[in-house]
Amino acid sequence: MKRLALIVMLALGSCQTSTERIATSANEVEGLARSSGRRFERIHTETYKPEPSLPTIRGESEAGIVEQEQIMGLVDAITYHLTGTTNNVPWWATLLTYALIFGSIVGAFALCWWLGIGRLVRGWLGIITPRERAQAQLAAEMIDAGDESVRERVWRWREEDKIFDAAFRRAAPIRKASGRKRSKKGSSNAGK
Repeated sequence: MKRLALIVMLALGSCQTSTERIATSANEVEGLARSSGRRFERIHTETYKPEPSLPTIRGESEAGIVEQEQIMGLVDAITYHLTGTTNNVPWWATLLTYALIFGSIVGAFALCWWLGIGRLVRGWLGIITPRERAQAQLAAEMIDAGDESVRERVWRWREEDKIFDAAFRRAAPIRKASGRKRSKKGSSNAGK
């Protein structure tokens, strides 16, 4: 009950900011703690005397109990006033945090791409770059103008690279690409 009364008195009786209240309460706690320490020393000294004075021990211990209650009330007040404070983060720390996050994200993407995971994901998503589209268009034109060996090379390329295969299908949806399948099944060109 004494703690609550002390908190209310501190909250209503002072027109200070939260940080000023915390500083004031911390100073009061320090003063009360030093006073309690001296009381404990007096009690300790009194108990070692041949005939200790019980009234002195009682008085010091009762006053110590009151001081400890006051200390607890001030600690509660400090805890209450902490909610009214904010952390002041320097502008450069926030900027540095965002830069590090951005750098980490870019680094993670670069590492994934370097390890080949990006190409794998691109294949799953069916993302075709303009360069691959141009290569597929060129391969389709080479098939139209070329001979059977060009067709074989394009087929091998399509079998090895699924992204190129998807680009080739978009660039040349219906082609004479079935010649490779016929040669596998036993046409006269299978041995060449």
